[in-house]
Amino acid sequence: ALTSATLAGTEIDGMRVVSVDSVDNRGITFPVLPEEGKTTEDGYKIGNNVTSDLAVRKAMSYGIDRDRIISEALNGFAHPAYSECDGLPWWNEEDVIETDVNYAVQLLEEAGWKDSDGDGVREKDGLKAAFNLMYFAGDSMRQAVAMSVANQARENLGIAVTVEGVSANDTVARMFSEPMIMGWGSDSPMTSYMLFHSSNAGKIDFYNPEFFTSGTVDGYLDRAMNSKSMEESLEWWKKAQWDGTTGTSMRGEAPWAFYVNMSHLYYVKDGLDIGRQRIHAHGAAWPLVANLAEWTWTE
Repeated sequence: ALTSATLAGTEIDGMRVVSVDSVDNRGITFPVLPEEGKTTEDGYKIGNNVTSDLAVRKAMSYGIDRDRIISEALNGFAHPAYSECDGLPWWNEEDVIETDVNYAVQLLEEAGWKDSDGDGVREKDGLKAAFNLMYFAGDSMRQAVAMSVANQARENLGIAVTVEGVSANDTVARMFSEPMIMGWGSDSPMTSYMLFHSSNAGKIDFYNPEFFTSGTVDGYLDRAMNSKSMEESLEWWKKAQWDGTTGTSMRGEAPWAFYVNMSHLYYVKDGLDIGRQRIHAHGAAWPLVANLAEWTWTE
C-alpha cells in the first residue's frame, strides 16, 4: 500500500514501512528569459525579470539547505537532489553542490541585489527580489517543500517568495513566466534531452517551461542521442550537465534548482519479500512491481 511522508510514521499491525530510493525529484523551474513582452504560441507570457538573473538562480541553488527541507517538510523521507538523474549511469557526480549561504549572498551582492531600504528584501534598479512560487493545488508534499524553500530564501538570502497553489489550467498559463515546484525523474536519459534541449523550450508538456536554450548543451545532447551505444553516450549526457564551464546543472546555468529526491514509501505485509528494488522513477506506484517475478513469501 502506497503511503506518504506525512503518514509513514503510523504503525499498522502486521505490516512494515519499506522506503525505496528514487530519482523522483522536487525542485524549482526558473524562467531564464527576461520579461520583454513575448508570448508563447498560445499567448502565454514568457519571462521573469528576477529569475532571468543567473545570480538569483544560483543563489536559490546554493543558499537553500536541502537537509532542512527534508526534515521540515518530509519527515526525513527523502534525500538531497542535485540533478534530474542522481545516481544513474549518465549522472555527472560534479552536479553535487554544498549548501553555502555566504557564497549565495556574495553572488547576489556582486550582481547588484542589495537591501537598500532595510525591509529585508533585496532590490536592484528598483526591482524587488521577489517572485511567486507555484505548486499544484492539493499536493501537500509540494506545498511543504515550497514553504520550506520560501522560508529559507527570506531568512538566508533576502529573497521574498510567495507560495501559491494553482490549478492545472493556471499552471499552463503561468509557468513560462513564474517559478514552479516541479517533479521529474526517470530511468532513461531521454528525460534530460526533453528537459533541456532548446527544441523543446515551451513546447512539450511541462518539460522546458523555463525556455532554457544553450548551443553548447544542445551539442552535447545531440551527440548523446546520436551515439552508437549507451556506453558511448554517457560522456555527452554528463557534459550536458557540467563540462567544467557551463551546463544545465546548478554549477552552470541553473534553469532548475533541484532540492530533494522523494523516498517512495509502502506498507508491506509481514512475510512478503519484495526483492531488491531498483532506483524508482517519478510516479510512486508502477516502479514497485517492476520486479514482481522476484517477490516471495518468507513465512
